[in-house]
Amino acid sequence: MPMAENPENRQYWYALRVTYGREMLVKGYLDGIGVESYIPCEIVTVEVRGVRKQVRRTVIPSLMFFRATEEYAKDLQTTLRGRVMLYTYVNEKWKKVPSLISEYEMDMFRLVTSS
Repeated sequence: MPMAENPENRQYWYALRVTYGREMLVKGYLDGIGVESYIPCEIVTVEVRGVRKQVRRTVIPSLMFFRATEEYAKDLQTTLRGRVMLYTYVNEKWKKVPSLISEYEMDMFRLVTSS
């Protein structure tokens, strides 16, 4: 008989507000510790001193997403204090809890923001 999945160990997507211009640094940190993350980006052509080149830039500045358990999401905000803010909501017990994003919602968001 299969055991029921412990809801505390279930992973969801969470949104982070990252201090301006540090999205890629935080993504690098998350990638380095094996946490899946996503930043909506686009490739644009810029010209600097007459030289044209393509660069990757964020579509929605200061916003990124990562996939983890609720407990890890809370720990991450503590670890990266001053650099990120985890998006939360106030539940029926007037307690702030992380706003979770389902796999389906994240898939749809990625579909419309991918370039």
